[in-house]
Amino acid sequence: MNQSNQKMVKVIKGFLIFLLVGVLVSGVSLFAIRSEWDSTIEDPAQVDILIVLGAGVWGSEPSPQLKLRLQTAATVYEENSGMTLIVSGGQGPDENVSEAQAMRDYLIQLGVNEESILMEGQSTSTVENLIFSKAILDGLKLDNPSVGIVTTDFHMYRSKMLAKRYGMNAVGESAPNVPIIVVKNTIREILAVIKDTILR
Repeated sequence: MNQSNQKMVKVIKGFLIFLLVGVLVSGVSLFAIRSEWDSTIEDPAQVDILIVLGAGVWGSEPSPQLKLRLQTAATVYEENSGMTLIVSGGQGPDENVSEAQAMRDYLIQLGVNEESILMEGQSTSTVENLIFSKAILDGLKLDNPSVGIVTTDFHMYRSKMLAKRYGMNAVGESAPNVPIIVVKNTIREILAVIKDTILR
């Protein structure tokens, strides 16, 4: 075998190893995501703080995916109207209001007491969602509060992972996904889980 052929074999072997590792890592990430896909809060009465994560605003209205999260949060709130909700999400360049503001307005329409809602309107990522919400939580100076998270099913594993990283051992209530974008969202989430795990 001449030198050029040897180099080609090495390149092919390297590519196959890289591909195999990528498939294995993606498979493990998908398994982790699926493990929290159908999370439920067994006893909402025990939750002091419910963090609701943003998911885009269309103009001034929550996106369809965000509406599903807010409807899920309102259902949890119905079981314990004494909890405090932190709605988390900043304002994008094509959004008329912050996600937090749109979320607050929509929750009030769903019957949530406006005095029960705190807004975190600066975050631009899931990491910031959890860091900035934790800062609000700390400012409340509660004694060992029980924390819940509402987000879409595919997003729950990473949200709980990051919450724990930043000092919140949270329970979760998964909101349903918009069917037409399930595959796209899941693929993006696999990559996000890998990234946030590496950056740990």
